[in-house]
Amino acid sequence: MDPFEGRSYDPASLHKYNYAANNPVNITDPGGQFFSFSSVMITIAIIAVLATIAFVSLPYLFAHKDNIYLDFSEMKMTQYDPTFIQNQTVAMVTADYMPYKVTVTTTQPGSSYKHLHIGGTSWWWGEDTFGFAYWNNGYVYTDHMVAYGVSLGASQNDVATAIGNTASHEAGHSFTLGHDSTAHIMQQGWKTDDRTWSDDSKKKLEKVLGLK
Repeated sequence: MDPFEGRSYDPASLHKYNYAANNPVNITDPGGQFFSFSSVMITIAIIAVLATIAFVSLPYLFAHKDNIYLDFSEMKMTQYDPTFIQNQTVAMVTADYMPYKVTVTTTQPGSSYKHLHIGGTSWWWGEDTFGFAYWNNGYVYTDHMVAYGVSLGASQNDVATAIGNTASHEAGHSFTLGHDSTAHIMQQGWKTDDRTWSDDSKKKLEKVLGLK
């Protein structure tokens, strides 16, 4: 039972069996005698600091993965050679991430990895969306891209290059990279020329992968 008699102007403090005015999340009372506004403010300040640390650090925690798993299990197409598309995509993503010591594989790694699903369509996004990524998962909607390539009369090589660029682009998002307005990998849209990283993207990749 709380030995503190309480305050007549504060009903919550009069209850003998409530801890910290029945608000232990925001108030502490280690001595069992009273709780104070200062303790409330200290608690709020600690929560704010921890929330800020989590908000800033969590994306980098998820970003620091050394493997990209290119999963082609959902990719089905008849308009272009799927083997050619897959080989081109693997070659492009491997070349893009090799300088950053990231392993690109088509078999599921045993350790932590980015999972890039290549194939299929999106039931949520429209047909003009080629990809999407969050945390450790990315998607390249090849059905959308193939349909767009067919509408343009694009060559197989152009479609393969566009899919390869999009794969590296979506993997970049999972490494916390944002969009780039310049003609580089993180630029949005259909890209049929083999792209490189912008200087800003290079610096961020080096940071999140612990290379600098």
